[in-house]
Amino acid sequence: MKHRACLGEHTNAYSLGKIEILEGATVAQEAYLCTGTHDFENPTMQLITEKIIIGKNSFIGARAMVLPGVKIGENAIIGAQSVVTKMCWLILFLLVILHEKLAHERPNESFN
Repeated sequence: MKHRACLGEHTNAYSLGKIEILEGATVAQEAYLCTGTHDFENPTMQLITEKIIIGKNSFIGARAMVLPGVKIGENAIIGAQSVVTKMCWLILFLLVILHEKLAHERPNESFN
């Protein structure tokens, strides 16, 4: 963890591999950073680890999950309960995806 980076309460940094949290980045409460997975195409299901990098001044929302090999770019914002499977380099609002999903599932409610 770099200067002014922080992990929220009950965050799980499952560090089978390296996790780098850069300056000013915030990982909110109960988020899950997981650097390990398995090779499911191999009968032995060998462990695979990949580094996670959380960029400068980025924000990972509460209960979000960041999977192995993900690089979150500088100033990125990842919404609460998001699952991040790929690199996010530009400012990215996964909240939009959650908003659209909720609007579709609950058309009679307002989410604005």
